[in-house]
Amino acid sequence: MQEAISPQPRFILPLWARVGLAALMFLNAVLNARKPFLQFEWVPWLCMGMFWLINFPRQKGESLSAYFKNPRGIASIAFLTAALVGFTHRVFVK
Repeated sequence: MQEAISPQPRFILPLWARVGLAALMFLNAVLNARKPFLQFEWVPWLCMGMFWLINFPRQKGESLSAYFKNPRGIASIAFLTAALVGFTHRVFVK
């Protein structure tokens, strides 16, 4: 008799590492927000912190369309995109 085995993730950081990275990103966002708040240099750091909190990798055998239909998948990609756009803007504007 075969047992049902749930698919294992490809690569995932341990919980303490994900929470630690998110806390580091949030700390950096707070420190950047203390400077000129309306220059929005803190937004990419906040987005990266949110990404590390809600990110989860695709499971083995999970289709790409199923991954993007999940609300956490959509939100994690949105936060990552916003962070990358913010960091790129910061590099080329300054």
